Amino acid sequence: MSVETRPSVVGSEVPVAAVAARVSAPEPMPAGPVPWVAVAAGAVGLLAALVLGFFVYFVGVSAAQEAHDQSILFDRMRSELNSATAPVSPQRDGTPVALLDVPAMGLHHLVVVQGTSGTDLMSGPGLRADTPLPGEQGVSVLYGRRSSFGGPFGRLGSLRVGDTITVTTGHGVSHYRVTKFSSDGQPVRDTAPNRLVLVTAGPGLTPEYARTASAVLVGTPLPDDGGYPGVGARGAEMASDSAGIGRVLLWSVLLVIVAAGGTAAAVLWSRWPAWLLATPITIAVVWNIYENAAPLLPNLL
Repeated sequence: MSVETRPSVVGSEVPVAAVAARVSAPEPMPAGPVPWVAVAAGAVGLLAALVLGFFVYFVGVSAAQEAHDQSILFDRMRSELNSATAPVSPQRDGTPVALLDVPAMGLHHLVVVQGTSGTDLMSGPGLRADTPLPGEQGVSVLYGRRSSFGGPFGRLGSLRVGDTITVTTGHGVSHYRVTKFSSDGQPVRDTAPNRLVLVTAGPGLTPEYARTASAVLVGTPLPDDGGYPGVGARGAEMASDSAGIGRVLLWSVLLVIVAAGGTAAAVLWSRWPAWLLATPITIAVVWNIYENAAPLLPNLL
């Protein structure tokens, strides 16, 4: 019995070492991104998330913050009115000085604070520092936000001539009747000596002027004792409050530290416990960044 053998082809022999090299040689790995590129991409993503989060905070979540502040201020103002200790003279910024009722705008027992800086108006409408308390002789001016922090004056355009405005202060209750409007940035053309002027931002994302409504006092004004301080740059119409820039930078540095620490803990320790620990701290730090950044925008927005 013969066994058929396959003829060998001359020149087809492959050295054993070459075959072994081909088998054992690893496939070349695709080059990964340069580390600094990954870091830069992460930083851009974090910045974008922070900007988007700030927008949500400014036009949405801030309303809850304003409502919380209003609740505390109302309890204080009501207690002072009941005990006849409510302010009747200029106060430090942020102090509650009056209650405002404008039914046509849906406002009832809204607390007015002293001062018109961006920080003051985060808690509610503010009385301009160089004007008397409502009900007193002269022109009282109240600033209020249009869209953020509850937008208390967002419906200023819905007022009509003849609408009533009621203000309660330590002096008592005063009534006003709406008479004039201005929406072109010019002062209201009203010569009545005893008035209340409401001011908020005009339309648009970056309004170039303010919208105002003027109301005449009904009845006899109370004496104006004077002694009102001037309005600083932070309390002017459409002004920005730059006092919080330093705090924004400090909280931002702390955010970087928290992010780095959380990432290191996730790598060296355990991912889920690290995130559970870092998340509430991160939320608190971001909230403080937003809270201090909000006054940097125009105070009437």
